[in-house]
Amino acid sequence: MLHLVLSLDYELFGNGSGDVQSVIVEPTSRILETCDRHGVKISIMFEVAEYLALKGAWEDGLLPGSYSPAREMEEQILDAVGRGHDVQLHIHPQWLGAVLRDRVWCLNMEQYRIADLPNGYGTINDPLSILGAMSICKSALEQLVNKRRPEYRCRVFRAGGFLVQPSKLVVEAMVESGIAVDSSVVKGLVRSAPYEVDFRHAVSHRNWWKANVADVASRGSEGVGLVELPIYSYTAPYLWNFRPGKLRAALQRRELEKRDDHSRINATRSTPSSWEVFRKLFSSHAHTLDFCKLSAATMHKIVKREQATDPDGVLVLIGHSKDFRDERELDLFLGKVSQLEDVRVSTFDELVPLVTAR
Repeated sequence: MLHLVLSLDYELFGNGSGDVQSVIVEPTSRILETCDRHGVKISIMFEVAEYLALKGAWEDGLLPGSYSPAREMEEQILDAVGRGHDVQLHIHPQWLGAVLRDRVWCLNMEQYRIADLPNGYGTINDPLSILGAMSICKSALEQLVNKRRPEYRCRVFRAGGFLVQPSKLVVEAMVESGIAVDSSVVKGLVRSAPYEVDFRHAVSHRNWWKANVADVASRGSEGVGLVELPIYSYTAPYLWNFRPGKLRAALQRRELEKRDDHSRINATRSTPSSWEVFRKLFSSHAHTLDFCKLSAATMHKIVKREQATDPDGVLVLIGHSKDFRDERELDLFLGKVSQLEDVRVSTFDELVPLVTAR
């Protein structure tokens, strides 16, 4: 059986910009409706650090009117869980200790990588430490989901921006917190700025492996206690980023960054500069199987190719609610997948027993 996981990063933009209703809730609602039509369940990677900051601001009376973004997120997550969908942990550490001033979030961009939290490995009660961030966010997610599924335990983590390197303390914190599976590695991905990541040496672009405590992208020995289930990737020319869905999402992100105060205060870019694009134009690039950006035909072709290469295993697809514009391609893709023999859309929660058993 070839398992496909539709993993959806459920978050605002990395610099704090965006409205929860339009950027997260509304597009996620359309994704869930599309999946429900095909009897498919997705895994929502819930950005808990951001959610806790929004919840705290509401409780402190810092948000105007009667609209609580955190409550909107809670209601949607509980509704999704009630419909059989999966929820797992995602953390962007810049939201830990963030402050809201004049309706603009002042994020701690110096701790964009979880390994860079100021208090090091720390303790389970310290949100500015690696172990504390992992434990507190995991506990908050479990408390929320337990309202609908009392037996639920969070077992899967994804690092914000895929920034799970340097890995040693992060892996140790995951294991101590009860996380069994990480899904942050994208084979072939390499970046030097604004934060360094290098997954060129990753074991594979699919399936799973026992993680090395020093680097989750490498194979480790038995007993480490963590499995890496990578996000599916394929190597192709950088020019493929100019396909309509990808280009549209990138241009929309860039436009938002230009006109939002968050970009001025929290200096970071979610899209490359024109110079970076020109420099990479004719180079090879690691592309993810992004169900919010790619056409149904492209995704279907990749799945069939991977099934022909190896009919067993797991392909982890990724999407972001903020990039989802048109459900037609997702609808077409799920229809095509339903016609493939021995291919099933599964959730992380369903696959944890399989990938941790070997």
